[in-house]
Amino acid sequence: MFWKRFKTKAEADAAGGEPLDKGIIIEPAEQFYLIQSTLGQHWSVLNQILSLLKEQVGMSTTISANLQALMTQVAQNTSVETSAVTLIQGIATQLSAAIANSDDSALPALVTDLNTSATALAAAVAANTPVAPTPPAPTPTPTPSAFKGKP
Repeated sequence: MFWKRFKTKAEADAAGGEPLDKGIIIEPAEQFYLIQSTLGQHWSVLNQILSLLKEQVGMSTTISANLQALMTQVAQNTSVETSAVTLIQGIATQLSAAIANSDDSALPALVTDLNTSATALAAAVAANTPVAPTPPAPTPTPTPSAFKGKP
């Protein structure tokens, strides 16, 4: 037993113990064991904290990488969208000018430009649109007729 009671202070002094609390004396070997077990408990808690911190660092690294990828994609999308707006505004300006000047000969070239631009824009949108996952096939539901003749 780690706790040893002595009736007098003289008995405690003779045994080499030091009082932990009034009337309770712990011998040096028992003190060492108590300190060692307490340190072991603290060591275990510190290891758990260290493990949690390592997990947090790993998660932070993953989040940072994902955030950087998202920022890059947003910048790319913004650039493509700005280019598309500029293209559409340019064609609209050319059409307005051709209509204002009654220049019917410019219209076929504008139609060709518009078709080329629309094809390029559609290809860019298709290339940057993720493919939707295919839904799983439905599980067939057994019908009562499937069980005819079976117990």
